[in-house]
Amino acid sequence: ENGILTLTFNRPESLNAFLPEMLDALAHAVETAKDTGANVVVIEGEGRAFSAGVDLKVLQGETPVAGKIGTKMDGPGVRAATALRNAAVPVIAKVHGACFTGALELALSCDFIYALASTKFGDTHAKFGLRPTWGMAQLLASAVGAARAKELSFTARTFSGSEAFAYGMINAVFDEAGDMDAAIEKM
Repeated sequence: ENGILTLTFNRPESLNAFLPEMLDALAHAVETAKDTGANVVVIEGEGRAFSAGVDLKVLQGETPVAGKIGTKMDGPGVRAATALRNAAVPVIAKVHGACFTGALELALSCDFIYALASTKFGDTHAKFGLRPTWGMAQLLASAVGAARAKELSFTARTFSGSEAFAYGMINAVFDEAGDMDAAIEKM
């Protein structure tokens, strides 16, 4: 609408946890956004969260090997993150609620991150003995500095949208969703 392609993660009952097909659909939509007449892409989550990250049910039965857990999610996740980083138009992550692990990796792959102050961010790879494979290590360090990135990743500590803004990880933070919507519209 009006040159804005809005993509919404729509599994609110699972806090928009990613399935492989969701990531493939996201990649395809971003890869073809310019062809649809979009001048900008906005990514958001339906319901209470942007996304809780990977749906862990998809990984049941997989055994981590050297911090990597199978390939079910990695192919689609890498494709989605790459599509976001290489998009032909700017991409804005509109974040609220929860933004954990794989969702944080994807948000960091966007050109801009706008979030509510109450948003909960976190890199929980370490809690599960996993290593990030969609770009988190480089993107988070680039966004907040190496020392802070190590702290956040090694501890799996949750941090707020206000903290993310103070760290320089996000572009803008808002107390109210309507204010965030207005700022994104203006942008």
